[in-house]
Amino acid sequence: MKKLFFVSLLLFCVVTISFADQYNKVEISLLPALSVDCGEGISAPFAGESNDALVVIGGCNFPNVAAADGGEKVYYDEIFVLQNPFSEKSQWEKKGVFPTKVAYGASVSTPKGIVCIGGNDGEKSLSQVWLVELLNGDVVVKELSALPIALDNMTAAFGGDVIYVSGGQSGSESSNRTFTINLFDLLSGKAWSEVEPFSGETRLQPVSVVQSNADGNRCFYLFGGFSPATPQQKAIVHTDALCYNPKTKIWTKIDETYPLVGASACVSGNSHILFVGGVNKDIFECA
Repeated sequence: MKKLFFVSLLLFCVVTISFADQYNKVEISLLPALSVDCGEGISAPFAGESNDALVVIGGCNFPNVAAADGGEKVYYDEIFVLQNPFSEKSQWEKKGVFPTKVAYGASVSTPKGIVCIGGNDGEKSLSQVWLVELLNGDVVVKELSALPIALDNMTAAFGGDVIYVSGGQSGSESSNRTFTINLFDLLSGKAWSEVEPFSGETRLQPVSVVQSNADGNRCFYLFGGFSPATPQQKAIVHTDALCYNPKTKIWTKIDETYPLVGASACVSGNSHILFVGGVNKDIFECA
């Protein structure tokens, strides 16, 4: 079985990962760099796969003056597509614009297209949800049922026809809430449901997947993330994980995994999870 997974970094290096379930083998290769109009790399775009092509939407950066020097962050709405990503001749193409400028949302690749969720337009958190699909070389965007609240800097995962959205922040308020919906219910216009909030500190920019547990049940795994700074304490990078079992409706804690913030993840086979990227905990907590 061959799957396609890619990671967009701040300078927009992109990798593909293919793995065979039988041996859990991972191969990584570099794709063409994405050149955007501003001439800089972009951060926090929507990204995913539709009909064997890679799609990147929006994102943000500091094109004129660096953030450390007080530069202004700029948000984008461009859509870029890389068709036939395993071909050495493939190049990124600009394929129109998204309905809004957006970054810091969450996206999942599904058999029906890429579901793009929430985010921030530079002024506010967003609750909108869109389906993005590449059809006959053109990008088609359809608005779906919105989240119950506006969210950005959260995580999303898809598995067993179910989408989970967890953590993040709504405006200036960080969240420990988790929303879920069946993909086909979402496509038919039904509303999102909410499960029991996870306990402990809130988590911004966590990482998540849907993977089988030891009993063979598909569970939602939430890794890392950070709690934002307050007047009483600095930002905290979490090194543990949480698991939500939809069968028992119970969260359980997994101690001491790894400091995962702003990383990407995908499942490999029926018992492994692959993580790529993220922040350096020591540098992040000293900033």
